[in-house]
Amino acid sequence: MTGKFPYNRKPSLCGYCLRGGKGFFITIENKIYVSCSYEHLEKIRQRVKNKEDIKAVIEVNPESINKVLEDYKSVYLNLARKNNSFVFHEWTTEDKQFFFRKFVSLYLGLEDKNAREGIDG
Repeated sequence: MTGKFPYNRKPSLCGYCLRGGKGFFITIENKIYVSCSYEHLEKIRQRVKNKEDIKAVIEVNPESINKVLEDYKSVYLNLARKNNSFVFHEWTTEDKQFFFRKFVSLYLGLEDKNAREGIDG
């Protein structure tokens, strides 16, 4: 990779275990991988070298989506008012991108918290 690091295109999840990336990056064959820890950088290097797939699987938590949606209604309403439309595809590109970035960020943040603290049974 040459030139400036493309911060607008960096992965969100560790290329080894699919946990949230924590600022460790590696470039292999002109592809950028993020890692949750320094130890996983070497594991990513080996996984890519051996052409292995990631063994972990991510599943969506419907309860967390519902929680984010409840908390997110005010964001949607504010953006709808700003764009003079409740029709999403009529919003500006910047507001559509903001809407999704914010939603995904809140969801992943909640799931990170759930992974660290557990969910009431």
